[in-house]
Amino acid sequence: MAPAAPALEFAVSGAIWALRRDSLDDIAAKFLLKFTLVAFLLALITSFTTWIPPIVNGFAAAGERAIGSSVTVSPSGIIDIGRQTALTVLNTLDVGVMLRNPAMALFGALAALLIAIAYIVIAAELVLALIESYLVLGGGVLFLGFAAFRGTAAFADNLIGYTFGVGVKVFLLYLIVGLGAQIAKSWIPLIQASTFFGPTSPLLEVVGGALIFAILTVRVPGRVAGRLSGHASVGIAHALRALS
Repeated sequence: MAPAAPALEFAVSGAIWALRRDSLDDIAAKFLLKFTLVAFLLALITSFTTWIPPIVNGFAAAGERAIGSSVTVSPSGIIDIGRQTALTVLNTLDVGVMLRNPAMALFGALAALLIAIAYIVIAAELVLALIESYLVLGGGVLFLGFAAFRGTAAFADNLIGYTFGVGVKVFLLYLIVGLGAQIAKSWIPLIQASTFFGPTSPLLEVVGGALIFAILTVRVPGRVAGRLSGHASVGIAHALRALS
């Protein structure tokens, strides 16, 4: 906790009590309650690893359990699925296909590129969410140090709300990426077993599925996490002001 924060808070409270000319009993009661609150905030900082990391890690564990153990969600795993899918498409572009139907061959090459880009975007979104969680777990304790003064307590309030937001985002990313990866793995045998450039070609379905998968990964977790945790507040600043 920032050393000046508790001192400033007790100084401001003392000035308010003096100006109001509160009785000694009222001052003693409010001082005791405020001291208890500040002591709790100090415990929140000194036991940071006990309070904050389990929030994010709990959401991540819930996401992993929801998708099961058959899928390992990781940026490298997602890129590997995209690489395999794109290479499977490119492997269908032999010389005979290029000479017989150049336009379709060009579309196949473009489709492979779009699939690869879609999976890179998905992996990048997962990396960003993991970096956010590491920043919260690694540097969040600094902002909790401002919790003991009403003027800066919003930093701690926002950090706790943001922690829940990051946890929700990681949870939803694990769900979407895990389920999407299971579906995407079925595309590779579908490509291999079909006449890829025939009238029943699944090319458009695979490309569309990859792009929809990327859009869902980018848009849904951030929006839902923002809606759920955007106005979340522990009320530290309000509690400090109420005890003055």
